[in-house]
Amino acid sequence: QQGRMWLLWPKGRPLPPVGPGVAPANGAAANLALQPVLDALSRSTGRRFLVAKSVPEQLRGGTLDLSNPTWPQLLALLRNNGLAAVKIEGITNIVPDGPMREYPLPVVTQDDAAVADDEWVTRTIVLKAGNADQFVRTLRPLVPQNGFLAASPDNRALVLVDRYGNTRRLIEVLRSMEK
Repeated sequence: QQGRMWLLWPKGRPLPPVGPGVAPANGAAANLALQPVLDALSRSTGRRFLVAKSVPEQLRGGTLDLSNPTWPQLLALLRNNGLAAVKIEGITNIVPDGPMREYPLPVVTQDDAAVADDEWVTRTIVLKAGNADQFVRTLRPLVPQNGFLAASPDNRALVLVDRYGNTRRLIEVLRSMEK
């Protein structure tokens, strides 16, 4: 669940340094500025980014060194901060990790190595056996609150909105249940 954390700090004492390359003090997690990470990734991949105004400028990054970030590293950083990356009309939007079914996510019908585990997708699953409604009742607790799972009983299919890695896990559970 999303929430806010407030830090009470003694008046007159300087805040600890934050930013890329700053090691956390005493095991505390360091903050990372999001924009330099997006700039570096844009230069290396050619992706264009648009950041929602509700996204904070500083993200909790721990000891990550994102001076030369990869796409999976950015997705993991966003996930751990309650955010997501959604590609819409060629622009990658950085948005709060809310109800993801509202976005035009890519539709995946089979495993695809080009999709990162933390990318949000819409996945269709055709059942080999069983009742789609029964599977929904069983699988729903494994879908995050901001995801989506529905049955189409007429054609024995499921529609799932979730992170790609979790869709693969749910399909594995589903196939074992069908046996």
